[in-house]
Amino acid sequence: MLLALPCAALGQSLQMRLAGCPSVGTVHLERVDAVTGQVRWVDAALVESGRAAFALEPGAGERWVVEAPPYSWKLTTRAGEPAVAVCHCPAEAPMRLRNVYGAVSWEAPDGQAVAHPMGVLDSLGLAALTEFQELEYDLMSATGAVGSRSFVSDSVWAAAEGRMSARFAAAEQRLTEPWARDALLRERMNWAVTTGASDAELRAAFGAYLEEDGRHPNEQFMSKALRDAAALAWANWWEEVDDAALGEALKSRNAEATLEAMGPAADAADWAWWVWARMQPTHPFVTRAFAMWTGPSAFVEGVGQILRPLPPVPPEGWTTRSGDLERLAEVSRGMRSVLLLVKDGSTAALRERALFAQLAESNKRRDVQFFVVSLDPTESAWQSTQAARASRSEQLRWIGADPRALEAWSISTVPTTVILGPDGDPLPGRQPLPSEGLGATIERWPR
Repeated sequence: MLLALPCAALGQSLQMRLAGCPSVGTVHLERVDAVTGQVRWVDAALVESGRAAFALEPGAGERWVVEAPPYSWKLTTRAGEPAVAVCHCPAEAPMRLRNVYGAVSWEAPDGQAVAHPMGVLDSLGLAALTEFQELEYDLMSATGAVGSRSFVSDSVWAAAEGRMSARFAAAEQRLTEPWARDALLRERMNWAVTTGASDAELRAAFGAYLEEDGRHPNEQFMSKALRDAAALAWANWWEEVDDAALGEALKSRNAEATLEAMGPAADAADWAWWVWARMQPTHPFVTRAFAMWTGPSAFVEGVGQILRPLPPVPPEGWTTRSGDLERLAEVSRGMRSVLLLVKDGSTAALRERALFAQLAESNKRRDVQFFVVSLDPTESAWQSTQAARASRSEQLRWIGADPRALEAWSISTVPTTVILGPDGDPLPGRQPLPSEGLGATIERWPR
């Protein structure tokens, strides 16, 4: 809704078409951080004739989330992505305010089908799942557990392995970009794990891939798929080493002794330490290892990002009943703002709204203000919410289905109470609804 740009004004852009989404009028684009996986809001765009575009040039292997809450779609783009992402809305009625994921396909600007790496990778994942489900009954009936090759006939394993090997080989011919080949490695290793490959086999496969890859380790590290593959290869390697020897080597800052104490993990020391750091970033051994780090800079910087994640990007403002944009920085200056988040069609929201109006009318404090904030995704629903005003003095605002608000204010249900401090930041923890003692909470605040 806010900061939306018409598609016609865009040059280089990431383009999308929405399929089966008649009620979606605005889409939001979020970039997925290459290391932490956090999403950061980038822009919003209007949907015109079922299409939307964002004025940016996508990078190779960049991951994105497109949101029109409650619907979300995950994309991975090629450099300067020439294809149009087709975002399909699920047919089922959404049961949540956010993260109802839909499928994504790709087409040329003229509507013709195109071969996209994500289509190849998605097909591989589906094929592996199907193969495993067909094997699962034989595995369970033979052993009571999954992944024991020796209890299933060689012909069953050979047939499944043969089919998947052929699929992997065909995919390898079609996937040429480094990020896509990283993802192929991850799919191969996922299949190997699913079918009971040993740690030695997984580690050998990962090591062989690194030997053939010509990228600098800093560039490799920025690939989530390659980090996922490393996690499969080196999961829990620290449980195999002598704690006393490794701890002493780290304490004395002896790099050679540290490598010796790591055992087989020394062959991929950078990745092994990252895998441990991802699981236990504050473990004493991990902090000592990165304190004496002499390897690629991206690895130690990645640990810093895990330890100090960026806060969510809050919404910039909302819309008044007259249609004007009101910035939150101006609204909350020097005041505590009590927000009741509502949505058209919610009976519970109507009940809480009536109690909220009574609180607002009886409020004698000059440092507290009350707003009813609509999360309605469409203008028609917003108009319905306006028509249901509990009192003429009600301060009603429209923020729409903005994922920034849902994320920054931790909104998962409607109705919800959010309290913004004078600095505009939300007070931590769940706040009571009017029926749960919101008035008493406000009275306890210092004056």
